[in-house]
Amino acid sequence: MRRSQVLISGVAGPELTSAEVHLFRKLQPGGFILFTRNLIDPWQTRQLTDSLRELCDETPLIAIDNEGGRVWRTAPFAPSPPTAAQLSKHNDPKVIAQSGWATGRLLSHLGINLNLAPVLDLDHHPERSNALNERCWGRSEQDVINHAGVFNRWQRRQGIAGCAKHFPCGGRAINDPHHTLPVVEIDQEEFMREDIIPYTALMPELDAIMISHLHFPNIDQDELPASLSRNIIQGLLRERLAFDHQLVLSDDLDMGAIQQAYGTPEAARRAI
Repeated sequence: MRRSQVLISGVAGPELTSAEVHLFRKLQPGGFILFTRNLIDPWQTRQLTDSLRELCDETPLIAIDNEGGRVWRTAPFAPSPPTAAQLSKHNDPKVIAQSGWATGRLLSHLGINLNLAPVLDLDHHPERSNALNERCWGRSEQDVINHAGVFNRWQRRQGIAGCAKHFPCGGRAINDPHHTLPVVEIDQEEFMREDIIPYTALMPELDAIMISHLHFPNIDQDELPASLSRNIIQGLLRERLAFDHQLVLSDDLDMGAIQQAYGTPEAARRAI
């Protein structure tokens, strides 16, 4: 495997530039992530994903955030389903299954093979501006397991890999990692009793896990965000929880929590 295959790259617009074609053909990244800026309509989107695949010697991951509600990158042409919080409150597994199935079917038609969902964070702070408003499947571990598990199961039935996030416990943040690095004062045993439970319960069905840009000083003395921490990624997730064969992703390295302290080149080096 090439070293560059650990990279998932963004794309500037709805069509590949000649510079991007040259770069991606040479670099051979492991995947790509699409945002609303890349999407105009279903036909253009499928043409873009086909073009990305044609540039790669190995089948790339083509990822997107389609959780539902405001985090729904295909909004330019596909109405968003209800949020995770709305579906969880309704508490109807058939409706949740329908949402997962429809999401998976849409992404499959578009040539996308990885959905960066479901969120497995417990909704500890619904009143806080921590970027998770309406995105969590519940406050209790069992609600998250039941509801997120159904959604993920049904999107996978359409051939879409699911990525759980934001490990180890993004719901503990009291501010938004898109802007600054949240510091979470919690010891490992406490979140092992609560926040980790959805991950361990659903782990056999998870294709990937995304690591958050949160710092846990009582767990990681290296003063690093979880996304750059060997103690959390290797020590906790890979070894203690035995998530050792599936994919592990960092959250977006362009987020403020990372850019303020490291910048992209240094963050990428540390993440690798």
